[in-house]
Amino acid sequence: MAMVFFTPQKGEVSAHAPAKKGGDAYQVIALVNSVRAAYGLADYVANSALMSAAQAHSEYQASIGSATHTGNGGSRAGDRAIAAGYGGGAKVYVTENIYSGRSATASIAVNWWQGDSVHLNTMISPSYTDVGVGVAEANGVTYYTMDVGYIAGAAGQGSNSKSSSGSSSGSSNDSAAVIVPIVAATPQADGSIIHTVKEGQALWNIAAIYNITVDNLLALNGLTENSFIHPGDQVLVQAATTITATQTLSATQSLAISTTTIPIPVTQTATAVVVPTDTQAPISIQSPSETPSDMVLLESPQPTIIVMIEGDAPSSPKIDPVLLAIGALVVIGIFLVFLGSFTRKAS
Repeated sequence: MAMVFFTPQKGEVSAHAPAKKGGDAYQVIALVNSVRAAYGLADYVANSALMSAAQAHSEYQASIGSATHTGNGGSRAGDRAIAAGYGGGAKVYVTENIYSGRSATASIAVNWWQGDSVHLNTMISPSYTDVGVGVAEANGVTYYTMDVGYIAGAAGQGSNSKSSSGSSSGSSNDSAAVIVPIVAATPQADGSIIHTVKEGQALWNIAAIYNITVDNLLALNGLTENSFIHPGDQVLVQAATTITATQTLSATQSLAISTTTIPIPVTQTATAVVVPTDTQAPISIQSPSETPSDMVLLESPQPTIIVMIEGDAPSSPKIDPVLLAIGALVVIGIFLVFLGSFTRKAS
């Protein structure tokens, strides 16, 4: 598939048009090879197709004033390399580093890449053999693009081959310079934090703004060092927090209370006072009726009930005086009868 890249036409150069800096491109390659030598690795070899693709992408970034791995028409690094003729139709693997900054030099770009593990892996990978660098400038900002690649079947591939999608379009290392300010996302109701990736953002600077490590970010999202993120992707920064709620009985909730009915006989007037020992639930007391046989029903929660009854004590039974006199006469009469019988016998 043919890819179209933005390139300023002659005669259309303005204050916003990118300026080419070919000398800086080869200086970047020399600095990167110095880093590789420190790791005991062979130099990258400049490839004309990769140089062309990298330069076109740097000019595209300068034209839009933003650092991005997505090129004109939505292209990726592998797409741009193939469109520039890299591999001649063979399967290729491509990884890309970018950097932009005001008055940035080649050494600043390489030092910045060297300070980040993902970008450093692009420079010291034993899996790649070819390199291309493009440099453009607009409005005082310099844009660097470095594409490294390997053509399948070519000699010189290292034993620790980097994993890739294996597609003919290749793959790109989606790691960008700090250009677009990152605004931390607001935690959601469940405590999780999800960040939406924007242009110029990579895993390392997303991790930095949330004060977590890149390894933790990779683990949360099931990614590896070779995984890519793109604008619009949702990155989980903090997992949801599990909240265990403890139910508290409110004052308005009712309690089920078992009650006991206690019958109390009433002779005249009684006042009942019920004192529950384990609750302050209201007590229902019914007044006694006028009939002596009526009962007072007292209801109170179990288990302990104290009942105090106050009333007139029952009076002693009264003796009729007439009956008392009759009884006395009967006793005297019986006594006299016995006395007369005894006198007759004695005479």
